[in-house]
Amino acid sequence: MLKAPISGVASFFEVSRPFVYKAILDYGIEYRKFTDLSDSRLEEIVASVKENHPRAGEVMLQGHLRAQGLHVQLYIRVIPWVQRQDEDHPFVDVSIWFHAQIIYGT
Repeated sequence: MLKAPISGVASFFEVSRPFVYKAILDYGIEYRKFTDLSDSRLEEIVASVKENHPRAGEVMLQGHLRAQGLHVQLYIRVIPWVQRQDEDHPFVDVSIWFHAQIIYGT
């Protein structure tokens, strides 16, 4: 199974990312972009992080997951679950705030 980032492989061999994806398909190389993890196990891990760091935001939560070698779909699997569990402290999409700062200077 390929565990290196596609961009890293492409850079190492000085080829394009589409070329690497094609080679993966042509040679039947097993590659998963995200960690194969059940929802219940992911929820246990996220709950543990949130228990130890109740005010952890998206970046910190993703950092904890990556430090454990887990690559999951943050906005599809993790954020919605956390928001359902912690309605008093929902995540704030910081990019919207930065965008408002740039455009409106508020």
